[in-house]
Amino acid sequence: MFLSCLDLNIKEIIDSLADLKSLLLTIIIVYLVSPLIIYLLKDYFSPEIFLGLIIASAIPAGRSSVFLSNIYGGVPTKALVSTSLSNIISPIMVPLMVWFFAHTTIRLDPVSMGTTIIWMVLIPLIFAYIFGKTSYGQKLNQFSPPLSTVIVFLIILGIISPIKEIIIQNPLLTLILLVIVSVLVIINFFLGFQIKNNLPDKITYGISCSYKNYTLATLLSLSLFSPLVALPSVIYTIVNNLLLVPLQLFLAHPFHFNDHSHKKKNIVNLIISLVGTMFLLFSPTFHQFINNFGHSFGLLSAFIAGMMFSSIFTVSFGIIILIKLIPILPLPFLAFFAVSGAVLIDLIIFKIIKHHVADHITSIFNNINHRSNLYKLLHTPYFSWTLSVIGVIVLASPLPDELGISLLGLSHTKLANFLVISVFSHTLGITSLLLISQII
Repeated sequence: MFLSCLDLNIKEIIDSLADLKSLLLTIIIVYLVSPLIIYLLKDYFSPEIFLGLIIASAIPAGRSSVFLSNIYGGVPTKALVSTSLSNIISPIMVPLMVWFFAHTTIRLDPVSMGTTIIWMVLIPLIFAYIFGKTSYGQKLNQFSPPLSTVIVFLIILGIISPIKEIIIQNPLLTLILLVIVSVLVIINFFLGFQIKNNLPDKITYGISCSYKNYTLATLLSLSLFSPLVALPSVIYTIVNNLLLVPLQLFLAHPFHFNDHSHKKKNIVNLIISLVGTMFLLFSPTFHQFINNFGHSFGLLSAFIAGMMFSSIFTVSFGIIILIKLIPILPLPFLAFFAVSGAVLIDLIIFKIIKHHVADHITSIFNNINHRSNLYKLLHTPYFSWTLSVIGVIVLASPLPDELGISLLGLSHTKLANFLVISVFSHTLGITSLLLISQII
């Protein structure tokens, strides 16, 4: 931490703290994504390995992300802020996630962990900021990456050594965990990589979301449970650092973020959502999770399912959840709260898209032959009315709401009218879906 903060900029820290959206997304990815995936696979693991995976995946971001962001071309200050926040809330989040997913109680002392964070983060940070302003600090900063690399290597040896016998005695299990944890780390990195648009920020949040505090995970597992429970944490240690090699190759090629880059990202996200949906359809754990969640948080689960119904990337998940909630909740309440969630997301998308629709369609209009029938149609007084009707049809169907909202934005629909259209369309669409599903 000291070596990574020698060129610390206080203004950058303040700016990073003000970026609440990025910080919130980082926290969600760090604490929720991997534990949820592991929970859906719980039937394939022994209780000890499942618990170890939950602990390792629900652990906060590693502080080495600051140093790694520095050497990989990221923004160390933003990594410092996001990982520090992740560790500050860890006395609450880690026990909560372990209890929620593994139904196991672990106790962390907030005072003790707070003291540790002060000694390991704040004091090195302050000392580095002061020392970094001197000529000696500036010279030392030139050797920061290799020195930090040696330190991280020694930490890795210290983590692996206590359970090396477990690794040797379970080669097949170790190999399976290597594959699973590699997938989890890559997913977290990919999600963090999408938080921002410019490459340095992408690198920063990609590393911060995927590089875990495996030291804390290993110590917790060894202190509270058996060495076998600590095996997934050690595997995280190995995978987190081995994947730094292909990451270097991945970042060696220059990225060109042109106007079409979002199209490729959207296609990838759509494919991931469809594959995830197929996986959930055949996961008994997922169906059990929905039943438990529906009975415990019935109306909230309906509201969340409605929110998912409003985006092309989550509509398939939303439909599955709504269908699973039919036997649990009364149909009128289920429809009402699902529609409320869908309208909320529509409103957010409408506010975003309405101001950017012209940027996406100008190039299309410019390529249309001015003598064509299509061009003439676009300039008739009925064009705006037609777009509104098509938009209503799209919103009522399982088709992507983004398309319908874009059409309504293009037709200059007022906000009040849009809310009426959204409520009517989703009431019609979601109610029809529920009634048909109930009959079938």
